[in-house]
Amino acid sequence: MKHRELDVVLFGATGFTGRQTAQYFRDHAPAALRWAIGARNQDRLNEVHASLGLPESVERIVADSMDRTAMQRLAERARVVLTTVGPYAQYGEALIASCAAAGTHYVDITGETVFVRRMIDAYDEVAREHGAKIIPFCGFDSIPADLSVQLAQREIRERFREETASATAYYSIRGSFNGGTFHSGLNMYASGDYRLMQDPALLLPPNPVGVEPPRDPAGSFYDSEIKSWVAPFLMGFINARVVHRSAALAASFGDRYGPAFAYHELHRQGGLNPLPSLATAGGLATVRALGPFSVFRSIAGLFGPDPGDGPSEKSMDRGSYRLDLIARSTADRRVHVVMSDQGDPGNRATVKFVCESALALALDEERLPGGSSRVGFLTPATGLGSVLMERLRSAGVQLQVEDEQKLTTR
Repeated sequence: MKHRELDVVLFGATGFTGRQTAQYFRDHAPAALRWAIGARNQDRLNEVHASLGLPESVERIVADSMDRTAMQRLAERARVVLTTVGPYAQYGEALIASCAAAGTHYVDITGETVFVRRMIDAYDEVAREHGAKIIPFCGFDSIPADLSVQLAQREIRERFREETASATAYYSIRGSFNGGTFHSGLNMYASGDYRLMQDPALLLPPNPVGVEPPRDPAGSFYDSEIKSWVAPFLMGFINARVVHRSAALAASFGDRYGPAFAYHELHRQGGLNPLPSLATAGGLATVRALGPFSVFRSIAGLFGPDPGDGPSEKSMDRGSYRLDLIARSTADRRVHVVMSDQGDPGNRATVKFVCESALALALDEERLPGGSSRVGFLTPATGLGSVLMERLRSAGVQLQVEDEQKLTTR
């Protein structure tokens, strides 16, 4: 790995999100970092390189994600690969397989839990054998959830000398979808993967201990914990799977969250007004009911963004997110963790998260949880942990233990 030509390759750099990763590296990567951008179209790759004013030292790699030979060559040249090419179920397997076989660390922004389950089953042993850290879910799905729970678990252990029984996340967000995310969601229904995604234990390793995933929340209700109406969070059925995998992996590494840890997510809306949360819950129920039908997907496709499209710069800058996490110890003592930042969560935040994840792998490997020996398919918490927390705080993300009273006074 030390003798690879490149530290990081940003693959998919001509897409809407990929272009933003190249811009982030231009603005934030250390000058000595050896990085490159990659995509399948030479002309578009040249345009991104020129329009962003990237240094000539930033190489352009032309490769097709469906070409296994090309993906193997790319993986063998880099220490870390960051990919934004989705839907991952259609375009992601060759690159994951290549990184696992080459011992190359890997991050992505997928929320496609069934795809990741298949990749774990197919390539986890290969990644372990060759020393690759494969870390999916490094976007808004699922870094805020995963890191906030880990921080709360550590606070409970240090402050109370107890284990963590449960955690609930309350999201407040302002943002919109880009075309890649939208069409990945449609593909989930077209492929039939949505059926498997409903399994709370989908991502758990064999014979898990210390975790009991609950059923996903349904409907809208008034939550007396935060004195507000809530609905299921749109990405909760993704993030909960990842957090529970983290808890199970942590237990296998000797850092158990609790005896039967359980986590779920809610969308905080409307305060004392029930209408926003009722509308959200109804909308989610409608999509889940009609998503399996091709007619519905075709109509939705006419009104949604095209692949490669996304919100304007101004719109992304106006976005924001805040996660309030309440974790309870086994003695029912509470810890309140807050994670928040300005910027559209699905775009600005996702780009910051995945880029800092790649930089953590490239620059801080020996400081990561388990050092260079912890390999295979990991989660953001178990693979990046406190190193990523530090990097995100330095990048402007607020992530801290908060006064409980501030939860209900917002």
